[in-house]
Amino acid sequence: MKKSPGIEPARLKRITQTIINLPTLPTVVAKMIELIDDPKSSARSLSRLIKTDQVLTARILRLANSSYYGFPNPISSINLAIVVLGFDTIKNLGLSVSVISRLARASNEDELLDYTRFWEHSVGVAVASRMLARMHGFRAIESEAFVAGLIHDIGKVILSQYQTANYSRALRLVAEENILLARAEEKVFGANHAEVGHWLAERWNLPKPLAEAIRLHHLPLTARTRPELCALVHFADILTRAARIGSGGDPLIPPFYRGVLHALPLQLDENGKVDLDYYLAAMREEMENVDSFVNIVLGRLPVAVDEEEEIGGSRTSVLTA
Repeated sequence: MKKSPGIEPARLKRITQTIINLPTLPTVVAKMIELIDDPKSSARSLSRLIKTDQVLTARILRLANSSYYGFPNPISSINLAIVVLGFDTIKNLGLSVSVISRLARASNEDELLDYTRFWEHSVGVAVASRMLARMHGFRAIESEAFVAGLIHDIGKVILSQYQTANYSRALRLVAEENILLARAEEKVFGANHAEVGHWLAERWNLPKPLAEAIRLHHLPLTARTRPELCALVHFADILTRAARIGSGGDPLIPPFYRGVLHALPLQLDENGKVDLDYYLAAMREEMENVDSFVNIVLGRLPVAVDEEEEIGGSRTSVLTA
């Protein structure tokens, strides 16, 4: 784990020790990542590995049969799921289930973050990332975009659960100074949730493109491993906030970096600005079939787009940076 310049040493030590002490991902998931990255692997070997974990097998089959994927005929076996959905999708479903099972927890009044709304936001970013990948010629990384969106804010979970008093200070700064949560985190910790999430991704040996997307979803122009993935999650986060899906912990919309248009050819309006209304309409349609997927991955959370919100100047203008 690399130190951020100026980070407060004692807090860094506590954060990193927390991450070191967290349970690792299941062995079957680590082996699944290795197997899928092996060009000599087969659907049969992947199926055999997944079947060693009955819970993972059951949840993958439930996800494959959810209305989110919309297959007309039942997918009754892992073998068929791999054939129909593909290696990458199965890998990323496994990652999604495993990461969320480690981090998801019920929302209650004593928590700093409203975890129901937090995971709604995360699922919204996942759905938007997948949608944007499909719309703009990145079908090969659709499932990777989904999981990157789903876990992009995992650093917030670590900070809020294990640095409660200091994170409470960060949340107060958001309200008092009207600043983004990431900026407030930097003031309190010397690092933000994106960096902390990246440390956790490294601890769990997540694929490098996913780790980079977590670290750079607010700074996509510095991405090197998979710039298009960072660009997808960057704009998906902005889009989900504009649609008022869940909550990222603050009411503000992060700045949009127009340079991402080099990696992600977004549709522009007649004024040369990103056509936010176009993407919000597509987002609402995309969210219609997501509830069953959410209920399986997170256990219970329905997700709703706030139809009452108008797309005002404050939201649209953020896309002109």
